[in-house]
Amino acid sequence: MSKLGELVLRNVWHLYRRWSPPPPASARNDSREAYIRWQFETSEGLFGMYPNFDIQGKSVLEIGCGTGGRAAWLATGGAARVVAIDINAHEIETAREMCPKLFPEIQGKVEYLASEEGDLLPLGEFDVVLLVDAMEHVVSPPAMMRLAHHY
Repeated sequence: MSKLGELVLRNVWHLYRRWSPPPPASARNDSREAYIRWQFETSEGLFGMYPNFDIQGKSVLEIGCGTGGRAAWLATGGAARVVAIDINAHEIETAREMCPKLFPEIQGKVEYLASEEGDLLPLGEFDVVLLVDAMEHVVSPPAMMRLAHHY
């Protein structure tokens, strides 16, 4: 990645952190359920910051979905198909187990998959690819951006 690209990415990250409210203490510490609900409930405000953000009837890939609350919100927000992937298999299991219970309306609309960083899964192409709270966890941000672009 070029120096200019890194500078832009860092500044975007700092702006996002300034505008994104931290999760309440209960969501951070008390339970997986509270954290998933926090992800779901704050998604409208987060995605609302992006002009022309439109997922209606579109296929959406969320890379780095964690416990799946944002992917669940995308599914209830009108996306035709949502695939959510993460390298943390434990969090994917949590998402598979808890999200359909917490948000029954997502049944059959979201697929949660474990993957390795940089693996190209046979998922097809997507209209929208999202990385939310993910880039700070990847080993190679340029490789992750190439992967996202592929999808």
